[in-house]
Amino acid sequence: MKKDAIIFITKSTNNGGLENYLLRYLQASNKNAHRIVVSFHKGSLHNDYIETGIELIYLRNVKGIFDLLMIIISNTNILSLVDFRGDRGGISMALAKLLRIKKRIAFYRNSHKLKHYGFASYALKLGKYANLTCSTSICSNTLSSLQYHFETKYFKYNSLQNLKIISNGINTKKYNKKFDKKTSRSVFVVGNFRSVKNHELIFKVLVYLSNAGYGITIEFFGRNIQHEFLRYKADNKCNFKEHTIKFHENVNDMSAHFQRCFLFLLPSFSEGQSNALIEAMVSSCVCLCSKIPSNRETIHKSMISCLIEVNDINKWGELILNVLKHKYIPYSTTEVAKWASSKYDILKSRDDLEQLLF
Repeated sequence: MKKDAIIFITKSTNNGGLENYLLRYLQASNKNAHRIVVSFHKGSLHNDYIETGIELIYLRNVKGIFDLLMIIISNTNILSLVDFRGDRGGISMALAKLLRIKKRIAFYRNSHKLKHYGFASYALKLGKYANLTCSTSICSNTLSSLQYHFETKYFKYNSLQNLKIISNGINTKKYNKKFDKKTSRSVFVVGNFRSVKNHELIFKVLVYLSNAGYGITIEFFGRNIQHEFLRYKADNKCNFKEHTIKFHENVNDMSAHFQRCFLFLLPSFSEGQSNALIEAMVSSCVCLCSKIPSNRETIHKSMISCLIEVNDINKWGELILNVLKHKYIPYSTTEVAKWASSKYDILKSRDDLEQLLF
């Protein structure tokens, strides 16, 4: 007898939040099922995906829908199909319903405004309608994301019965090792360079700290940050001589790095649910975050004072000085680490998702 097949559709296998969300589920799953990941772009997590024992298929952009149809038709024992592309997954939901796949799950992540015009705007609206009418479940890792995508003048998110929230999960045992805060003073910023990640605010905060005569050790993790930093430095004639600044690209596993992190900064305009923020909490780091709904939803209630208006440079600078120079810790990092280790354990996230898949 053939195994039940589960198809997951994702944009790429690059090192990003959504790709890591799926990868961690695949690493934790012990179900006896044929797992197929369908992607459009090969990325730095390709080998990690292969190591989970899945079948990994890359589609051709132009003929992607035809290829997807052939994959579904050739696997007659498909139990579930999950599309992680939000409104762009509407076609696959409609196709799955037409082919009578029992479990059809549309997954949304981001909660920020992207401008689309003409046909693209119409296609995304059509995709959302297809998800609403053809999926058996609509999921996200945060309530704020579902509210953003589904609280409109046409319908309210809380009137839809098939909406589910499944938080990110991490292998907490890799992250919650003890480290000496007296010797670990590194500041971390994690995330590939994109305008929504707001790296420029951190560059401006470094200027603020330089003007205050205080230097820090800061490490950036993600693609293309060093190039943008050097451009900012040249355009604004900054030398940042007070600071020790390091750049790391394509780091797929942050667990070892977080053991030397003391202060974690997350200045984003928007997040789905930040894996790095969860990792930092579990690792007992002090966390300062932008004051946006998804961050508020992710952190422990004792961390409210660590939420900062996105572009309030002075406030970011003041709090960083308080933590690093004046050694003010605004909450119990030990208690938060214990709470986060329980709430964001990958096994809990895995079980929640598999209730929908099987």
